[in-house]
Amino acid sequence: MNRKWCALGLIGWMWIWLVGCTPKAGNIRVVCVRDEVGNYILKWETDPKLKGQVQVYASATPENFDMSVPALSAKIEDGVTTFITNDNLKRLYFRLIFDGEYQYDVSARYSFMDNIQNFRDLGGYYTSKGKQMKWGMIYRSGSIERFDVRDSVRLSSIGIRTILDLRSKKEVEAAPISFAKANVVRVSISDGDRDALMERLQANTLRKQDGILYMEDKYLQFVTQDYDVFGEALHLFLDEANYPILIQDDLGKDRTGFLSSLLLTLLDVPRESVMQDYLASNRYIDVGFFAKDACSMSLDAQETITVLLSAKESFLDIAYQEIDRKYDSFQEYTEKELHFSSQDQAQLREILLK
Repeated sequence: MNRKWCALGLIGWMWIWLVGCTPKAGNIRVVCVRDEVGNYILKWETDPKLKGQVQVYASATPENFDMSVPALSAKIEDGVTTFITNDNLKRLYFRLIFDGEYQYDVSARYSFMDNIQNFRDLGGYYTSKGKQMKWGMIYRSGSIERFDVRDSVRLSSIGIRTILDLRSKKEVEAAPISFAKANVVRVSISDGDRDALMERLQANTLRKQDGILYMEDKYLQFVTQDYDVFGEALHLFLDEANYPILIQDDLGKDRTGFLSSLLLTLLDVPRESVMQDYLASNRYIDVGFFAKDACSMSLDAQETITVLLSAKESFLDIAYQEIDRKYDSFQEYTEKELHFSSQDQAQLREILLK
């Protein structure tokens, strides 16, 4: 995977409203970026402008920081500092303390992998009530069946206990996964008739608009037909012994994307952030990986393949529009179809929010 291309997609600003009524309280905007070497670049902006020092603490785990000695210190006015590391296999988390008062926890959302597409942390998002989803609890990615030794070290370093494989039985038989340090739980969700799809692409009878309709129909099916299996998957997140959990399918885009959107919505993460997370697959899927198969096809077919490999706002929108159309509320949908009660939702928030 082209790491320079991937690094450009690492930048994603996150806002936090800091509680307080003094002139110093306000908005702090923080981002964590990893460069091509693996160093962590921490950037921030404050509004209104703050002066003083920002202390940066580093940890290999998101919940246990040694607060005795900061790893870095910088002037708030500088707006940036860099944590140098010689080890890009292990993931780090950072706690920033602004002016000795305001705390912000952050990490790089995307993780470099040599042979795994679209691997990223689902944590860090803020709810509408200002709580933050814990980092390092849920990851999402494309299929890990081709992971190498370096990827194995990366997966081990973040302590994955459960791999939730959403691929169909046919996909699993064609490319089984095994990771000795994690329990693989399979919840089979169909990805459609891929053989028929490939035949139409090769015959040049599947155009761009056909591809869009195909994808929209798939997302409608998530809501109207696959609700029982998505509900089954959601209940896996109610057992703290399962964490950290990795959700995966072929590209980590559609089935994983919809399940991730359900989780974020159940946690009361605003729809804008839910969509932001969903669309991020466009930055982290290396379409060049599929160039060999596509180059022999017509330009129309290649354009359609681009649609099939994309995360489009209309795909996720049509699923939630169907929920809005058929049910009085998202809560009714989750209770009636996903069999995920208000008590389950409260338990999920207790586990994943801080």
